Formats: sequence, C-alpha cells, structure tokens
Amino acid sequence: MAKKNKFHVPPSRPVYKICSQGQVENIINTIKLLNGEDIDYRKIFCIGFNKTGTTSLHSLFESLGFEAMDGPHWRKTEDWHIHYQFQTFTDGPPSNFAALDYKFPNSLFILNVRNLDEWLDSRVEHIKFRMAAGNFKPKGHWRLSEKSIRHWVLSRQTHHLNVLNHFKDRPESLLVINYIKNPRAADIICRFIKKQPVPSKPYVRSTPAIRDINKIKNQELLDHCYSQLGLSPNETSNDLLCPTLMALETSSQYPNDTKLINYDRYL
Repeated sequence: MAKKNKFHVPPSRPVYKICSQGQVENIINTIKLLNGEDIDYRKIFCIGFNKTGTTSLHSLFESLGFEAMDGPHWRKTEDWHIHYQFQTFTDGPPSNFAALDYKFPNSLFILNVRNLDEWLDSRVEHIKFRMAAGNFKPKGHWRLSEKSIRHWVLSRQTHHLNVLNHFKDRPESLLVINYIKNPRAADIICRFIKKQPVPSKPYVRSTPAIRDINKIKNQELLDHCYSQLGLSPNETSNDLLCPTLMALETSSQYPNDTKLINYDRYL
C-alpha cells in the first residue's frame, strides 16, 4: 500500500507512448467526429493552470478508461497529431482553447481552478523543489521572482475571464471546478462528462506535500506582490477572479469564487 503522502512521478509522459490500441481508436474516432460520422465521441480539455490538481484529474480520467494525455505537449494548439491520439487532456492551459473548441466539435471543457494564495504558494514551492533537485530551467515568466508572481496573477485573471466570456452562452460545454477544495469534485466531473461517478475522489500529488492545511509558506513574499497589484486581503483566496483587477461592469457578471456556483444539477 502506498504511503499517505507519497507523490506521483509518472515514469514517462503519455506523449512518449508507443501507439496503443486506445490511441489508434482515438485517431479513428476523431476522424469520424470531424467527418460528422460519430456524434457521441467528444474530447475533454482541462484548460486551467498547472498546480490546480491536474495530476489528480489525469488519474481520474485514467480510472474512467480514457486514453489520457497529461503534460505540456498538447498545449500547442497546432500539434493536432497529439489531439487525435488522446481523448482527455490535463496540465494546461493550451495556447488557444478557442481553436480547440472550433476544431473538435462537441468537446467539453473544464476550467480547473484553485485558491489564489495556495496556487501561487504551490508554484513557488514547486520551483524551489525543482531547483533543489537540480533540474529547473527558468523560462519566460516561469522563474522565482516578484515580477513573475505578479505576471502569474494577471495571466490567471485574463485567462479565466477569456474562458468565461467564450462559454457564457454555452454553459453546457464548460465546467468550472476547484478539484482540490470541492469534496464532490470527482462526482461533479463524472456527471458533467456523462460517466458514472467513481467510488472515491482520486488525489495524487506530482510533488511532495509542502505545507500544513490552510498554511502558506511564502506569505510575506506573496503579500508584497498583492500590495504591488493593489489586491485586498479578502480576495487573495478567491479561486476564480479578483474584482480589483476588473472593471466594475465586468466584476458583476461572474462569481469570484466557485463556492458561489450551484452544482446541484450534477449531484
């Protein structure tokens, strides 16, 4: 039996698999879908950021029997060969989720979110973990600096708003969920994608546990970044949007946190 806090390190990213029967079937089903021959087949894209339970989501999809893709390789929207081979995709967001929506009809999208403070803290600790292991290569804004943290906050806000705006007239195609915080998240996702709920909610770590529950390890650093962005203390735990970063007319359109979303239709 695995230890309680043992974290998951996949032996190989799915993209490196030798073409399996499942991948071949996905290619065939995708071609049928694009030719209008198979209306029951659909892709499932998790388009939230990393460090929002993506490894657990991948584990959930595998347990449901999907040929599941986890990792950065599918994020390039033009890499259609990867999108043909798999049915579910985690560890986003992709470079252009709207293009995927257009390319693959009937797809379902999951915006996986996490409390802002926990998400930032997890990212900072992930980088520290990788640096200590000697396998971290800074790239763009994926580095340990206040400038990068501020960029993460603003990019998250922009992406979440873009997703909500894109699907505002098609709520049946989008599920917004905090997989880590919501104890019914697995059931809700299963019902959203028309699958029978699993016996228990998978929870798999990609890195070791870094903090006690409800404790932030890099609070002082994050507080300084919040101050620079003008964020108020009561919005730094929101998992969806920060009102301070939005125009007044926009902030009233969508909930700031998933605790305000009614999931009754999935339960």
